[in-house]
Amino acid sequence: MELVDKTIVCAECQKEFVHSADDQRRFQERGFANEPRRCPECREKRRQAAAAAKAAAKPEGEAPATQDVEPFNAPPRPRPKSPPGGPPRPRPYVPQPRGQFLGGRDRGQRGGGFGERRGQGPPRESFEIVCAECGVKTTVPFKPAGNRPVYCRDCYRSKKPPGDRDRGPRDFGRGPGPASAGDED
Repeated sequence: MELVDKTIVCAECQKEFVHSADDQRRFQERGFANEPRRCPECREKRRQAAAAAKAAAKPEGEAPATQDVEPFNAPPRPRPKSPPGGPPRPRPYVPQPRGQFLGGRDRGQRGGGFGERRGQGPPRESFEIVCAECGVKTTVPFKPAGNRPVYCRDCYRSKKPPGDRDRGPRDFGRGPGPASAGDED
């Protein structure tokens, strides 16, 4: 958009003045949304009157500042309240050997973690069964209840519908199993 000089009437002295294209561009660069309402002479008079009023409001002992910026004085910080009886005493340092009870729990040689590490802890209990379909003797990691058929690994996989995968205890329903026939490129 091309800017053109505009003629505006001053709100104070009712004289006409020209708002040039350069002035309009400068106003846009500075982010001013409105056009000026006063002519340059009336604007300068208002600035001088404001500066005089500000200087009159200052105490007499202060020298007039060259800039119209007042320094920022932060409010004083409140003193922290100490607990009754004074500050708490520091606890003495008591070194503890590794693998001992730290915080009420045996953390082993490395400490931390969630529960037992793999390969540690009691061996997994397994139960011998006879497959309900093929009759092979095998072991399973659970105790059969006896009211449902129990299969060996191969028969169990053949009974599952295609596309269904083994879901672990922490799968939390993360969508379907491996890509189905419709997902191929």
